[in-house]
Amino acid sequence: MSVVEKAKEIKKNLEAGEVTVAEIVAWADEEIVQSDQPLDEIIELSMVENANDAITWLSNLLNNHGS
Repeated sequence: MSVVEKAKEIKKNLEAGEVTVAEIVAWADEEIVQSDQPLDEIIELSMVENANDAITWLSNLLNNHGS
């Protein structure tokens, strides 16, 4: 699954209350470790502290890199 596809799934699950901010941060951290050049939005997601900020950065990722 691509980063964009995963971000779309995570955003949907966050909006449904099925994923926590801590889980999003952990996912972003793992993406950073696995990537030679992580997306800026992933770096920002690794530092979010609340759901509103997570939705903002997930939306930015999807708008900037999605189809």
